[in-house]
Amino acid sequence: MTRCLLYEKKLPLNFWTETVNTASYLLNRMASRVLADKTPNELWYGFKPNIDHLKVFGSVYYVLKPGVKRRKLDQKTDIGILIGYSTTSKAYKIYDLNFNKVVIARDVKVVENTTWNWENTSGEGSKQIQQVELDVAENIDDQPVKGTRSLTDIYSRCNVVEAEPIDVEEAMNSQVWIVAMKEELAMIEKNQTWTLVDRPAHKKVIEVKWIFKTKLNADGKINKHKARLVVKGYLQEASIDFTDTFAPVSRYETMKLLLALAA
Repeated sequence: MTRCLLYEKKLPLNFWTETVNTASYLLNRMASRVLADKTPNELWYGFKPNIDHLKVFGSVYYVLKPGVKRRKLDQKTDIGILIGYSTTSKAYKIYDLNFNKVVIARDVKVVENTTWNWENTSGEGSKQIQQVELDVAENIDDQPVKGTRSLTDIYSRCNVVEAEPIDVEEAMNSQVWIVAMKEELAMIEKNQTWTLVDRPAHKKVIEVKWIFKTKLNADGKINKHKARLVVKGYLQEASIDFTDTFAPVSRYETMKLLLALAA
């Protein structure tokens, strides 16, 4: 299949790696008699794959250029060649003929019955490729999907992963968390956050809870261990346990107004 995909659209051999990936992508979505007329994806995931997005490999594509990357009178599309499908999003891998790199795009217009002329450099619809180096690390312009991280970012943080305690009993087994709790109690006494009073009769006591968090620097290294003593406010009921609601921080507008009145 790889050979057929390459020579059907007369693609250069430099694209053989992307062609192999595309062939594997297609074979995983094709039914086989060995698998009782089911696809490998269906057996693995338990449902039939959607193939509505499949297009003719090697076809000419017109990719919509984002508004932030073009000026007012620039062309709205870039011309490219379909060389595969993205594995992290519902998009296509397009070889950009203007910048000689692979881009991931969804807003595309395909012309499946056309073939790019890789040999003739004169005339409309022709361009000669000089030296295509499909280096994934450098030439693929793939925007990360929302809610995901690159493998480089994940690998850089793997060596600093530290389990945070979920309760005081677990935190008491580590000296760093004991120091963090002492610092939090010292700041509470310094700021006079609470006032100790006798427990009122027939009143429900609101419990407190320790929250432990490991603060990291931008490079992923540990900055400090932070412990917070918070009140379980969610145990209160409006009009029964409280009547007023107070914001824990002040707004800049309020501070400016008070300073203006004081002046």
